[in-house]
Amino acid sequence: MSGGVLFLLLFVLLLAGMPVFAGIAATCAIFMQVTDIDFFMVIQRMYSGVDKMTLLALPGFLIAGNLMDQGGLAKRLVSFCELFVAKLPGGLPIVTVAASAIFGAISGSGVATTAVVGGIMLPEMKQRGYEPSYVGALITSGGVLDAVIPPSVILVVYGAATGTSIADLFKAGFSVGLFMMISVMILCIIQGRRQNITLVKKVYTKEMVLSTLKESILALLAPLLIIVGIFGSFVTPTECSVILIAYVILVCGPIFHELSLASIWESFKKAALQSAAILLILSTASVFGWIIAYTKLPNMLMNAILAITANKVLIVLAVNLVVLVAGMFMSGTAIVLIAAPILTVLCSTLQINPVHFGAMILMNLAIGCMTPPFGTCLYASSMVTKAPVEKIAVKIIPFLLVYFIDLVLLMLFPDIALIFV
Repeated sequence: MSGGVLFLLLFVLLLAGMPVFAGIAATCAIFMQVTDIDFFMVIQRMYSGVDKMTLLALPGFLIAGNLMDQGGLAKRLVSFCELFVAKLPGGLPIVTVAASAIFGAISGSGVATTAVVGGIMLPEMKQRGYEPSYVGALITSGGVLDAVIPPSVILVVYGAATGTSIADLFKAGFSVGLFMMISVMILCIIQGRRQNITLVKKVYTKEMVLSTLKESILALLAPLLIIVGIFGSFVTPTECSVILIAYVILVCGPIFHELSLASIWESFKKAALQSAAILLILSTASVFGWIIAYTKLPNMLMNAILAITANKVLIVLAVNLVVLVAGMFMSGTAIVLIAAPILTVLCSTLQINPVHFGAMILMNLAIGCMTPPFGTCLYASSMVTKAPVEKIAVKIIPFLLVYFIDLVLLMLFPDIALIFV
């Protein structure tokens, strides 16, 4: 059985609605029956797929993200952003995008970010005259940045699956995520000058400013711990996740009084389930990756591509297009794990920096999550704002164009991703 047939079989099973881990496992089982490979290899490969120290960061950041979600950090981040930019043209949209990006990075879930930030910002923006469909487009474009900005779960999974340094991916993700966020904010300012929207006239007293800063700074220190710790090489990503957990419990518990023992326990339970689901996919994907390598599909595919064109730019463009389309239908984690063997060979053959390549892949996955007609965050924002998906899809086009421009610039200028690496 060839590697191409394996991919086709897996694609059919996933389209039929089979869970990702089950689809991968079933594909591997069929291959092993046909080729008569010893079943012991499956156990060995499944174990080796998750027997990596770097993966210890995964449950750590998931726990921290859940604790932050429970601890009320989102509303404090919104208050902080409002303090500085709410009165500018496009101020509230800028606040929405900034809060979505920061909270998305913290929580690790674009869908959760869309729900939380959307729930906070929607009433205020509707009062100012913004259409719910526009608000939906805003929170979607900010929420998808969770795939890029550390401590992104997909960043950790990508690093583990391809053997790329997670610390370097975090650094690249920060610069790329910041680049994408600023691009959307510029669009918000341009749109704000053209729209007939009532500007925020809220007057901040000295006491209000100090109170907002006091609470917001404690919330902002959470992502700052990640940036300083990892960028300064003071801690590993795993150690950083543990420090982050301790910090969030301290701040959201005794100081903010929004974390109870019950909510802490619930956060740990939720993270355990999330980690188990990802590790189960990772272990089965490890077997699938070994089988793909066994069939020599990555090398054959690379030779076939090079026979058509040796132009590195065209090849990278084609890969970006495939990942982007796949991101509209499948979860980013599944795409990364299934495609990891081919992506690794592609990187080494074309002599592309693996961190730069990883940043491009993750940006594509982020864009895929918001692209009509199947983007997951698109539907989440529709549920929050009660606006039809079709109307949000129209409003989201300018944001998509901005992200596509960002993607092209990232392809042409690797330093956007590598400036801190």
